[in-house]
Amino acid sequence: MDGDGLNDGPEFLTHHTDPLVSDTDGDGFLDGYEILIGKLPLDPLDHPALVAEARTAIEFTFPSALGKTYRIESSPDLATWELVEAGIPGTGEQIQRFYSTRNVPRRYLRVEETTAP
Repeated sequence: MDGDGLNDGPEFLTHHTDPLVSDTDGDGFLDGYEILIGKLPLDPLDHPALVAEARTAIEFTFPSALGKTYRIESSPDLATWELVEAGIPGTGEQIQRFYSTRNVPRRYLRVEETTAP
């Protein structure tokens, strides 16, 4: 009910957090997030440490024409392709996307023009 990522029953019966308050201990972190990462949502001193992570990403750019629509596909081997993003409207300029490489040892990307809706 409070939007913290926990169902009300388990929130009340299992975790003993308040199903009407998204941050029961008032530390600024949602109860569901604290439980997910192993923190105690009833202890304001037991909260996630402020540790930033820098990750590598692919910057993917392509020229786009007005009135055209595009889709981006990904492949691990250049033989099988899966949809990454569709319905990208052309702007008459370059389009730029960033895709994480986390847990992706190899990724090839391609852009295809599609029929505008």
